[in-house]
This record gives sequence, structure tokens and C-alpha cells, in this order.
Amino acid sequence: QTNKHTYPDFVALMPKRLRYPSMASVHLRAGHCGGSTRGRRVVLAVGILASLSTSMAFVDALDPYCQAPLEVGTGTGGAGTSLAMAIIIARHGDRTPANLLPDEGAISWNGCGVGRTDTMLLDGSKTAFSGFSYSPAPLSSPYAKGMWQGDCADGQLTAKGAAQHSALGASMRARWIDSFSLIPAIPEAALVSLRSTDVARTRESAERMLASFLPRGIAGGAAMPLTRRPFAVENMLSNPQKCPRFQERWNELTSSPLWISREKQRAPLRKTLDDILGTSHIAGWGTNPSIDHYFDALHCRSCHAKTLPCATKGGACVSEGMAKSIFAEGDWEYATLFSDEELTRLSVGSFVYELWKDVEAASYGKSPYKLGVRLAHDTTISPLLGALGAPAKYWVPYASHIEIELWLDASNRSASQILFFFNGASLNLPKCTGKRVGGGEEVGYYCSLDEFAAIAAPGEPVAFETACKAKKDTQSSRSGFFNSVTVPGMTQLSWMLVGAALAVGVMWVGRIR
Repeated sequence: QTNKHTYPDFVALMPKRLRYPSMASVHLRAGHCGGSTRGRRVVLAVGILASLSTSMAFVDALDPYCQAPLEVGTGTGGAGTSLAMAIIIARHGDRTPANLLPDEGAISWNGCGVGRTDTMLLDGSKTAFSGFSYSPAPLSSPYAKGMWQGDCADGQLTAKGAAQHSALGASMRARWIDSFSLIPAIPEAALVSLRSTDVARTRESAERMLASFLPRGIAGGAAMPLTRRPFAVENMLSNPQKCPRFQERWNELTSSPLWISREKQRAPLRKTLDDILGTSHIAGWGTNPSIDHYFDALHCRSCHAKTLPCATKGGACVSEGMAKSIFAEGDWEYATLFSDEELTRLSVGSFVYELWKDVEAASYGKSPYKLGVRLAHDTTISPLLGALGAPAKYWVPYASHIEIELWLDASNRSASQILFFFNGASLNLPKCTGKRVGGGEEVGYYCSLDEFAAIAAPGEPVAFETACKAKKDTQSSRSGFFNSVTVPGMTQLSWMLVGAALAVGVMWVGRIR
């Protein structure tokens, strides 16, 4: 069960204090994470897909993409061990579309950034801001044409996304503070390590999570430090500029016979969508070997029961069947890309090695911290699962999270156990042999220190640098993405201005979700 990432109906199991108010209609079907794609999603024959003449609201109440289970793992290490370190790596919460349509139509996105300050502050502290929101352009502005109305920007964390990380923070507190006393309720700053990518939605997700996890702040009244790295050296995401072999491998996968065959099958669907959306000649859409932009634009709407987009002329609209087909295609793409061992190692291998070195230090009693929080993206979680040897067979949901726990045997270090969880379920990693037993039954899995060291070894700096060397004397992409790419938290940039030397690194950075 657990090695297939099987989720029970987590709403029924979740303590009432952690439930998101609108979650009652959300049900995650057990078994959807196995070796096959989600059974409920049927790719309709594209030849019979028909656009609707009127727009319609679409919400898939069974869709697990909209929210991951918001409970951390359960259980303990073996006899003689105690919890010495925990690290959570999480995707940001629910957000608005990051990829704008030429005409978003008559929809609005509101409620983003309420109370946001970009800092972690103690109870009673004065904030630097009285809140945070974007101001929509006046309707008379020439730049307002085609943009939605409301106080949300593109790619911004929604109120729902903020609530998701508040719930996840409460679950973390219940396990790591209330149950196992890993850190005090008001810890010293040195005991907690908080890091996010330098993107507004991950920073705000971190803020919401920590406000729930540590509602009384940290000792001495200090603000919680949030560390970030420039994208040029960020290793929680792929970095094609520093690792050109990553781009090569991505190009190989997306130009393989398997991928080309898939593109031919879905070509009629893409053409129909491009005709409705007006996206055929926009970079990242019609010329992109991936359907990720369509997936993003439609899934954000379906997670909020918003109307599907319609053509500005002619009245044709995207149908529910088209949207479901695109969602299935997105699952296939992520399963194909992030089950590739080489691609996942080249993507986050350096990050995995950093995680291992922190765990190793803790196993010697020299931990740089006891609780680590890392806020990032789906393009962190998916390759991380792949690099660990347990790839997800679908596009990972909002607020997905991986936990790594070190259960240390102080008298016999080699008997220590490392537990891995994904969205609350114990991960059975193929390179690890440990099985946890409770009540005479198998209840989970663990890795030894040596087994985790072996998993992380490809990310060792010298080995990683060697693996990242390009095998071919080319940096071109068959899709020509580099003319204009969306960078998280920013508007469209012309990468031509920064020179051809950066071209290799642009495409995948622009795919941050």
C-alpha cells in the first residue's frame, strides 16, 4: 500500500481542527497512485471532443491534484531510537494560474495575500505592513484588456493555498512538538532551518506553515529567518545552466519516439484548444512539446469551480472532457519525465546530497538544526521522489510534502533508522531494506544510514559535476522556447537580452509551478 503512495479518504481521517472548511466535497480515491495512471481519468478520443457553445463551471470533486493530504507521517523508529531530526520538503499551496491566456474572460481571482508580511513575527509584534494585495488595473487601462479582475496576481498563493499550509503546519506541530518533543514549543532560532525558493508563493507558504507550526514564535522575540538562494545557484530546482546534461536529457526524452507518438495522438486536441484559446503562436503553448501551460490554466479554474475559457469570437468553449483529457496528459508527462533516473538525479541530486549531509551530521550529534523546512515546487517534489527511487505516476498536488526523519540509536549509530514519507504515507524505497512492524504487521519502511548515503552519492559535488557535463556539442532546444519565458514571480522577460550563454538554463526554470 504505502510504496504505491495510496491515500485513504483523508478528510474522514483528518482531525476536525485541521480540516479546511470547503474540504467536505473533496475525496481522494484510494489506489490512484499506483503503477498505472488514475483510473477515473479517461483520455477521450480527440476526434469526438466537441467544444461547448456556452461557458461552464467545472470542478472535479474527485481530483486529488487540488490538494494533497495534509498530515505528516506516522509511527516511530525501532526500539532504542529517538527522533533526532526532521526535514519537510513541500510544494507551495493552491495558486492562481501562472500562465495567462490572451483573454482570461469574465472571471475574477480575489482573496490573495491577506495579512501577508513576508516576515515571521511573534504574537503582539508590530508588522511592517498592514496587509498585502495587488491592485487590479483600472478597466480603462489598455493593459487591463484580457486580464482577470481581482486582487490576485498570476501565480500567487490563494487563500485556499494559505489554509493548506496552515493545516500542514498544525500537523507538524502535533507530531514533532506535541508527540515527540523534537524541539520546544518556543524554540531557539538555531534549532529551526527555514528555506524557500525566491518566489512569492513559496515564501508565503512558508510563512503560513510556520505561523501554524510555531504560533508563539521563537525564543527571545526574534523574527524567524527565511533563507533563499539566487536562482543561479538554487539546487531545489533543476539548473540547466550549471548542469547542461540535464537539458540534453530533457530534450532526449521529449523528442523520443514515445513522446513524438504521444504528441501525434493529442495533436487534434491541442489544435482545438489553441483555436479556442488563441494560443497557437504563443511561446510555451502551441510550440511547446509539453502541455503544461494548458494543464495549469485549466486546472487552476477547475480547482476553484470557475468557468472554463471560451473563444473571444465564435462562442466556442473548452469542454469538461477536453479539460480532463489535458489533466490525464499532464499526469503522463510527469510520470514519463520524473521516472527517468538520470533526469531526476541531474535535477535535484545536489539537493539530495545536502539533505544527506545534514542527516549524517545529526547522526553524529553535530546537527546544524533539528527541524528543517524547505518550501519549493512540483518540479522539486516530483524529481525528488524519482531520485529517491519512488517516482509518482502523476502530477503531484498542491501542498505535496516529503518528510525525512532520523530516528537515532545513540548507543549504536549503525542501528539508526531514516523514515521517508510522502503525503503522510511511508515510502518504500527500492534501495532500502528496512521494514517497520507494529502489532505483528508491516506498518512502514526505513533506510539505514548507509543506504541513504548510497542514494545520495550521485549528488556528491565531484560526481555531480561530472554527470552534468554535456555529451553533445549543442545547447539548442527543438521547441525554441528561449525567446520569451515566464520566470516565477515576474512578468515576461526577453532572455535574448542576457545572451545565448543563459539560453540552456531558461526553459526549465520557466517551468516552475
